[in-house]
Amino acid sequence: MGRPAVFIDRDGTLIEDTNYVGSVDEVIPIAGAAEALARLTNADVPLFLVTNQSGVGRGYFPMTAVDAIHAHLTEIWSAAGGRFEDILVCGCHPDRGCPYRKPSPRFLLEAAETHDLDLARSTMVGDSAADIGCGNAAGARTILVRTGKGRDTESDGRTRPDLVVDDFSAATEAVLRELARSES
Repeated sequence: MGRPAVFIDRDGTLIEDTNYVGSVDEVIPIAGAAEALARLTNADVPLFLVTNQSGVGRGYFPMTAVDAIHAHLTEIWSAAGGRFEDILVCGCHPDRGCPYRKPSPRFLLEAAETHDLDLARSTMVGDSAADIGCGNAAGARTILVRTGKGRDTESDGRTRPDLVVDDFSAATEAVLRELARSES
């Protein structure tokens, strides 16, 4: 049996969703997210960032800009004590039918195989229907945060997360409680 992991959306979950974040100057971390990542890292939970970046496919910015943003965020998160096992990015245009674009579970399924993860004991955290759909399709627990698009997603009546919380810090508390419960 593999390890449980946490898969986390970026825009609207860990950083403010300012509509196509394409440069380091546009990055606004959500309060408490870096510290929450550190708590999960300290609990030895493998973390994976899973993000759709259609701004690349739309020609708004190159993948090198996304890479620079992730390098910047990695510095912020590392300074707080957080660490990602991997950063999984789909830069495709939404109309191109890419098999990796959320809500497709492909990134999660491949990460589970590569890193020996148990998706049934893992969690997907995000603010959109695509995030929740991705986690549900992979058989993971899903947590919707009310930051970013989360409040609109919560009220759409179609999205079915396992849990709804105010922010990533609250999601982290829920994940840690669930892990403690499953280990006892």
